[in-house]
Amino acid sequence: MTSRLRRQRKEEGMEMYRRVEKVLTETLAKCVQEGLLPLESAPQSVALEQPKRPEHGDYATNICMQLAREAKMNPRQIATIFTENLVDTEGLLENCEIAGPGFVNLRVKSAHWREAAKTIVASGSDFGCSELGNGQRVLVEFVSANPTGPLHVGHGRGAILGDVVASLLQAVGYQVEREYYINDVGNQMNILGRSLFVRYRQACALDDEFPDNHYQGDYINDIAQAFKEKHGDSLVNHDYESDSGPFLSFIKDNLLGAIRADLDGLGVKMDHWFSERSLHDAGRLDRS
Repeated sequence: MTSRLRRQRKEEGMEMYRRVEKVLTETLAKCVQEGLLPLESAPQSVALEQPKRPEHGDYATNICMQLAREAKMNPRQIATIFTENLVDTEGLLENCEIAGPGFVNLRVKSAHWREAAKTIVASGSDFGCSELGNGQRVLVEFVSANPTGPLHVGHGRGAILGDVVASLLQAVGYQVEREYYINDVGNQMNILGRSLFVRYRQACALDDEFPDNHYQGDYINDIAQAFKEKHGDSLVNHDYESDSGPFLSFIKDNLLGAIRADLDGLGVKMDHWFSERSLHDAGRLDRS
């Protein structure tokens, strides 16, 4: 989508908030200009909020209370002047009512909400997009669960939230890259490899005891069976302590494959799968 089209869509579908704010700022400007409110100048912006109760309208403002000290007037008196001199040239508001000590509640006509909805539908997935980020590069690293087991529900939640953040950044003009950081070094990976080694030997009918501090999940048994199908019993007497490579690489690839499949099922696509091991192998940590 071009920058020109983004700007055009933004102009066509100006936020309702800004349209209502424009009514209020023009009303205040009129009141000051005509001497109805004793202020040096009219505010250039008016804060709006959504009422807690729908029956109070679509928007509310406490601007009359904010101006009371400078105008040396009661907030409700200011609100009365305000509502009686409303500048609503496009007929946006259905009503404008004073509430409490000086709040002003505003309700937008249903026809304008319908037109806004049509604009949103016509814009499709481009609605709300902008060039705010101006093409700046942003790296969003998320999920990054250790490749020592399957993803759980918490990882899935993080995947969805991270992908939403990345998509929002893209929508406002940033050049986004999604990254999964693979923590594939350290003691937990060595224990993972040893867990496969012991389960593999058990699958080959050897009576090895499985240590309590190793990974206990049934998925280790499943991967051990897959390892046996590939290698038979050719590595049953392998010296794991001197060469853990065959076991570590097999189980890491297996688990990362399952993680990729789960993320694919969620519709989450990573641009990079960055291995911490690659930093060590390249000696980049030593150079830093």
